[in-house]
Amino acid sequence: MKNVVNPIVHNDRLQCQVSSIVPLIESGSYERDSVKKLFDMLFRVYVNTEMFEEAFGVFDYVYKNGLEIEERSCFAGLLALKKCNEVDKCLCLFDRMRGKGLVTVYSMTLVINELCKRGELERAKRLMGEMRGRGVEANVYTYNTFAKAYIERKDFGGVSEVLGLMKRSNVEYNVATDTLLIDWYGSCEKIGDVEKVFDEMRERGVEPDVYVYTSMINWNCRGGNLKRALFLFDEMTERRLVPNGHTYGALINGACKAGQMEMAEILVKEMQGQGIALNQVVC
Repeated sequence: MKNVVNPIVHNDRLQCQVSSIVPLIESGSYERDSVKKLFDMLFRVYVNTEMFEEAFGVFDYVYKNGLEIEERSCFAGLLALKKCNEVDKCLCLFDRMRGKGLVTVYSMTLVINELCKRGELERAKRLMGEMRGRGVEANVYTYNTFAKAYIERKDFGGVSEVLGLMKRSNVEYNVATDTLLIDWYGSCEKIGDVEKVFDEMRERGVEPDVYVYTSMINWNCRGGNLKRALFLFDEMTERRLVPNGHTYGALINGACKAGQMEMAEILVKEMQGQGIALNQVVC
């Protein structure tokens, strides 16, 4: 296998066309599994070197000739295209995968995320529905992607729809879901609902992480409840969770808002002692 791949991958910076290796394959000198592995390897080499048109050429040739590309190699292709902001090509590869039954919940969620970023939520919803019909069920990460997109657009009806879908599909919230909901309710100034989400996640046995605590601290400070924010900060540090710049920024801002300048100064010194520069603080 190495003897076949090496001259391909080192030929003129990988500019070798698929057609130039076809005679090697069609000569019958290699077993079918070896040929399959060769093309899968070649596809990944093109993907890793951002030669996406060549990768598409390999994909098309492989399936035209009754061979296969592994799903994980296709997923690596989607990740590489996403990294390069080649969204249209990412969708093209996904369409190829869909046609060959290579889609998993992970590749579906990746593409849904890209569609949501482009504001194509209806198209993303249709895709999720289509893939459900093909046996690919959305998971919590898929639903979180939709929830985040709706929250960013302040489409609270959309958020409610997503939560309803999760409930009907028996998909449990994870920490990221709770953080999204806390930020959603906080932005609506519904501090009671913020606290309710916080309590409910603990009832489910889910321990808040630094992001949840930071969000809770932020919204309590914004709501003028510095005492509650400080209690949460102490609870977080007692659990050995390390505050970040956002955590300190929220508290410092809350202390300043409450006229507690001495407390704000103490927090600044404590933050700097943790190696967080003042210009890193996001209030």
